[in-house]
Amino acid sequence: VGPHGEKEGSYFTVKELWSPVQVEALTLTPKGLTMQLSNRYSFTDLRQTRFKWELIKLPGAATPTGKREVVLSGQVQGPEIAAGASKQWQVPIKLNGRAAFNVAHLSAFDGNGQHLWTWSVPNDRDTAQPADAETFPSATTEASAESVKVVSAPFELTFSRDTGFLTDVSKQGR
Repeated sequence: VGPHGEKEGSYFTVKELWSPVQVEALTLTPKGLTMQLSNRYSFTDLRQTRFKWELIKLPGAATPTGKREVVLSGQVQGPEIAAGASKQWQVPIKLNGRAAFNVAHLSAFDGNGQHLWTWSVPNDRDTAQPADAETFPSATTEASAESVKVVSAPFELTFSRDTGFLTDVSKQGR
């Protein structure tokens, strides 16, 4: 716990690693979410758990609220997997208009409704570009022995090759 009572990174690492439900190789397919699902409970079958999935559209950089939009969501009961076992599993999702979301989340809940963990997978078929992407010129780089300069009008950013730190910023030569 941090100095202000907040949970620190190690809390979430322990929560992820010691979660009794483990999801590996989570992938998004046209039929839904597929994964290798492991039951690390000692005595509980995964039929007693439930999973919630969400297809999420992330906000653009110009969005003032910065809130995500849940495009589609649903719940499904866990599959029959005995304690200590694992198997391939699929959560069926009708993916109409795949480019309408950026990421899929899958959350696991125990028999008491306690959140165990949330996994995510990007929508790799999302080819949508921001509406104003064409208005930004592409960046070029200029390298020297001491630094790397990135130029994207009207900005010039200079980074140290030794430290990686930003050493200089100029806009329109100032």
